[in-house]
Amino acid sequence: MNEIVGYGLPPHPTLISETCFKIAVRNSTVKINHNLPVSPENKMTMKADDNSSSLQGFFIENSETYFNNTHFNSVRDIRLIGGVTIISDSVIEHGGHIRTELNNRLHITDTSYLNNHRGIFITDGSYISADRLTIEGVLNTGGLYLDRTSILNNHITDSVIQSNFGTGIDLYQSYLLINNTVVQDNNVGLHNISYLRSFVIDASQITNNHLVEVFATYNSFFHFWECWLTGNVPTVENSINNRSTLLWVFESDPPSKMIPGQVTIHDISIDTSIRSRFIPSLSSFYIINNVRSSDPEITLLNEIKSHIIAKEPENAIEKVLMLIEYHPETDQARQAMAYLPMLTNAVEGCVEELIIFLSEIDHEDLIHSAMLTKALTRMFNRDFYDAIHDFETVINEYPCEIVQAISIIDQAYSYYRLYESGARNLPAVSRNKPKTREEYLEIREEIMAQLLKGVIKEPEPTETVPEVFVFSTRNFPNPFNPETTIQFSIGNVENVIINVYNVRGQRVRTLLDGSTEFEAGYHYVVWNGRDDSGRQVGSGVYFYRLVAGENTAVRRMLLLR
Repeated sequence: MNEIVGYGLPPHPTLISETCFKIAVRNSTVKINHNLPVSPENKMTMKADDNSSSLQGFFIENSETYFNNTHFNSVRDIRLIGGVTIISDSVIEHGGHIRTELNNRLHITDTSYLNNHRGIFITDGSYISADRLTIEGVLNTGGLYLDRTSILNNHITDSVIQSNFGTGIDLYQSYLLINNTVVQDNNVGLHNISYLRSFVIDASQITNNHLVEVFATYNSFFHFWECWLTGNVPTVENSINNRSTLLWVFESDPPSKMIPGQVTIHDISIDTSIRSRFIPSLSSFYIINNVRSSDPEITLLNEIKSHIIAKEPENAIEKVLMLIEYHPETDQARQAMAYLPMLTNAVEGCVEELIIFLSEIDHEDLIHSAMLTKALTRMFNRDFYDAIHDFETVINEYPCEIVQAISIIDQAYSYYRLYESGARNLPAVSRNKPKTREEYLEIREEIMAQLLKGVIKEPEPTETVPEVFVFSTRNFPNPFNPETTIQFSIGNVENVIINVYNVRGQRVRTLLDGSTEFEAGYHYVVWNGRDDSGRQVGSGVYFYRLVAGENTAVRRMLLLR
């Protein structure tokens, strides 16, 4: 096995040195494979010299790159821009992270990604095709993160994503097929903030993640799908903590006509006996197994799903158009419309024709979805100027606050990307005007933190099965920046105290001082990362201590600035 070793990195990536090497490759073909003899004379060993403080690993742009049977040891970052990258039979460990940008096509097979500082980031129109990939032990983020990669080829198959500090798989405005894959022992299993639904199929297992197994918006809640070849269905469970959340849908409050408020889930193995494991409530989910509806709109949507999984975009587009034409009043038509930008790109169709089609939709039940799909189509195709104006229309007119907030994020992203491209005719209509990626990320984090405040709701009462509340608490997200929400439940009326401490045991903030009485049930409080004087605290580990009557709990939090 060839070995690529980065010197200047200590054994623990949390203390990464500034002295790291970089290999810069542009418009080239690079092949590293096991056919090259390994000896002290030709082994690929690179060491930083005294003048290399600004170098940070691999930078490969618009190139064909092949790594076969290669060992990346303590390589800080691997940045892939455009081009094609194929990694097979390799090990990537104790380094920084992989980041793909601008339509890079990453194919990764039979590879282990172990104990790295951050996960694998697929961004800006790139895609990942992963088979037999292990992502384990990521120290400071989740395992696999997709940001704006609505590409039909995105898939992860026969893989394991486990024991990562953050989320196993995190999607933002992206599509992914998760096939026969295990996501376990992360803080969160699956997380999706998008406008379209990804698929979890075959014998995939989302299990034993510490805080929540599946968290998504209504629009982006995952499709769970039986494998017609094996008859296997995905499993969502947590056998080590029967108080953990299994399914959490992030919906509007109250549910509007555009967001019905109940997610229909087929083909899933899940225990519904403990109602408190479903947020906002078990009634937010309609779980049906081994039943196929004869309703034509549901039949058409299922055919669309099958074509998408089989990578048959032409057939899928045909069924999407039929569903929109004949059943425009249905939620299935709105779900199907969301796939049009991805499917159009897959067949290299004319984007302007899709824009015209969406602009001409005038059915009252589809007009807002068409408006949003048009904005996303322009953003995915890098028409950022018009996307900014389209997102402004969505922000002003779409009847769902969550969609409006996410559109503000996408508008800010479009502005940043337009500025980065060198354009100086920048739309004044943009709500935010970030000029760097860092400024954009600050805006995004702030909006997402504000959204989270409205997520946690008390379970709906039921006449037949009264809810029994037990003492419990957790915070989400964790790690966080700039805010985290501390949720707690109590079984009786209690006065509650919550204090935040640093690692030296010093109290930095009192969130609840015991003067307020809380009813039995679910409650939450937000910590904004500031001390009692209003000053921002630094990055690091903090603890909160919650006291409610005779019950006490201490939980660990990680703030990453």
